[in-house]
Amino acid sequence: LIKGEDAEKKSAPSKKENNDSTVDKQSKKRKKRKDRRKIPMMILDVPWEPHGLPGPGDIIGYTKENCVERVIGQSFLDSVPESFYLSYNRRGGVVELANAWILFVNFGVGKLYTKYQNEFRNEGRNMTFFVKPHKVQEASLLYYLSVSANAGKKEDGIVLNNIKEKKIFLFVRPSSNSKFMFCGKCACRNLTVYEEDVMLSLDLVDYDELVARTEGNDDTCDYVKMVSCHQTHLVDSGESAHCFHERTDE
Repeated sequence: LIKGEDAEKKSAPSKKENNDSTVDKQSKKRKKRKDRRKIPMMILDVPWEPHGLPGPGDIIGYTKENCVERVIGQSFLDSVPESFYLSYNRRGGVVELANAWILFVNFGVGKLYTKYQNEFRNEGRNMTFFVKPHKVQEASLLYYLSVSANAGKKEDGIVLNNIKEKKIFLFVRPSSNSKFMFCGKCACRNLTVYEEDVMLSLDLVDYDELVARTEGNDDTCDYVKMVSCHQTHLVDSGESAHCFHERTDE
C-alpha cells in the first residue's frame, strides 16, 4: 500500500480493530489449511446473486473473501458440498464470476511507490483503474470490455460479436486495517493503453445512493469524506493534489 508515516499515525486503528483484523487473519489461515484438503471449484462458473447483493455504502469485512461471498450469496454457498471450496486468486485486484467482475481497491497516502497511480475524479463520481494485460484475470477483463463496447454494432453490414453482459462491482477501503465498503456498480467509459498498463476510466453508477447512504458516518464509512481525507493527506505529505490509490494486490 502507499502509506506515509504521518498518515499512519493519523489513521492508526483502534485496539478493537486490530483485534478484529487479527482474528479475521487467523481464521483465514485456518481456512486456507483446511481448503488444501478439498477439491477446488472454479469461481468463474459461479454467478452472483441479485437478491443477496449488499447496498452501496454497506461495510462488509476485512477480506476479499468476505466481499466475494456477499456477492455470490449465502444460498449458493450453502449448496456447495463440504468437499469443495471456491478457487480464485485472493491476492489479485480483479475477480471474475460467471456473470460479474469484482474490483478491489485500497486507499493509500504518502510516498507513491510504483505500480498503480489511479485517480479519483469529480468528488469520487469517477475513477481510473490500472490493469496489467499480462495477468490472466485482468486480460480477461480487458477482452470483455473491448468486445462489449462493440457488441451489437454493425461494420460493413455485419453484426459484431455479441457478448453476455457482466456487471462490474467495486469494493474499496481506506487501508488494510479497515473493512471493505461496497460501492455498487461501475461502468467503463473508455480504455487508455500505455506501454505496460491499460487505464480504465470508470463511472460509479450508484454514486448518488452511495453518498446518501454513507453521509454523516465517520471518515472510514462516509464515501465522500474518505475521498476528501485521502486528498488532504496527499497534499499534506507533499504528493500531487490528485487522489491516488493502490489496488489490493495483497
